[in-house]
Amino acid sequence: MNFKAIQDVLIIKRDIEKQGIIIIPGTKKLLSGVVMTAGPGKDGKVPEIKVGDRVTWGEYAGQALTIEGEEYVAMREPDIMGIFNE
Repeated sequence: MNFKAIQDVLIIKRDIEKQGIIIIPGTKKLLSGVVMTAGPGKDGKVPEIKVGDRVTWGEYAGQALTIEGEEYVAMREPDIMGIFNE
């Protein structure tokens, strides 16, 4: 990928086939995907999320982004709800 994320921004390739795999009562569906690139962190804090991690986030978090013809989601690390242990 010819793109470098900055600060605490993550670029994620969404799992289309695994949409809404987790339901938390009182919320919308959660989405998941794999982190393709991650910024170095913000304010000297090392990010907990790394490239290759499979993560989940709320339905309305992030911003759609197209890089080199591929669809991704860009979001800040605090918008991530969890990391899958695979």
